[in-house]
Order: sequence, then structure tokens, then C-alpha cells
Amino acid sequence: MKGPRFKVFPAKFMEALRESTAAGVNVLISGAYIATDAWDEIYPIGDSGYQEEARYFIEHVLGYRWSTTRGSTNGKVKFDGDEYRFAHEPDENTYCVETAGGIKPSGGGRTIATYSNRTGAGVYHEFDGYGVVAWSFPLELTEGKEELKTIIDKSLKHFK
Repeated sequence: MKGPRFKVFPAKFMEALRESTAAGVNVLISGAYIATDAWDEIYPIGDSGYQEEARYFIEHVLGYRWSTTRGSTNGKVKFDGDEYRFAHEPDENTYCVETAGGIKPSGGGRTIATYSNRTGAGVYHEFDGYGVVAWSFPLELTEGKEELKTIIDKSLKHFK
């Protein structure tokens, strides 16, 4: 039996983000498959129209694109000269991301963090009226509450 498959960016979510960014709202987004879902297919969703629309949305509204499905296999991220870790192996306390996808900036953005293999882990893109910081692993999996707070605080400074 197959479990449910969910799109990372359903149409209503994309529309809500379009409306928010048009109103000048900055976006901080994180997740293991925030690009892979549109370019590669972790879970087959059988909807090429969705993938085409999601790719356009990700590149033109969020400012990044997919670079690889296997961005990190060891849970290490370098950001502002410091190394952080996120849960990448299963244990009894939390879910994990064994292979977070890699991302890169699209049209004018810049990479702000990398995995140990130098694949993009975080991207910042400043648009006319709003900015986006995108992380290709779930921030909630960062090891240590203080480390998570530091990553979020540093991410938000890009919006000032």
C-alpha cells in the first residue's frame, strides 16, 4: 500500500505566497525537497503541469532552483564561517533527512550557505519589494536550540 503523496507547493500555497510577496512580505522557507519536488521527483506525483508551474514559481518568486537531489549526506552546513549540523540519521527522538537536496540562486540571488561538498544549502534573493531566504534542509532539524536560533537570526538579518 502506498501512502499519500503531497506536493511541496500546492496551487493555493503558491498563490498565498505570491500575494504576500506582492504586498512586501519577506519569506524564510526551509525543507528537504523545496526544489527537488519540482525538478526531480522524490515521490512520483504524476503531474508534469504541476512541476512546470512549480519550477517557474520557485525561480521567479522564491529566487532559487534545484541543483542536486543529494546535496548533503552527512548533515553538515557552513554558514557565515560556522559549521552547523542537522539530523541526518534516524533515531528515536526526531525525524531526519538522510539526503537533503541542493539549491542554487536563480537570476541575481546568492548562495549564503553550503554543505560540506560545497553544494548550496541556503540562498538569499532580494527582489523588488521583498526578500527570500531559502534553506534546503528543514531548519527544525538543526542540532541545538541555540544553533537554530543563530541560523534564524542570521537569516533574518538579510531582510534589513
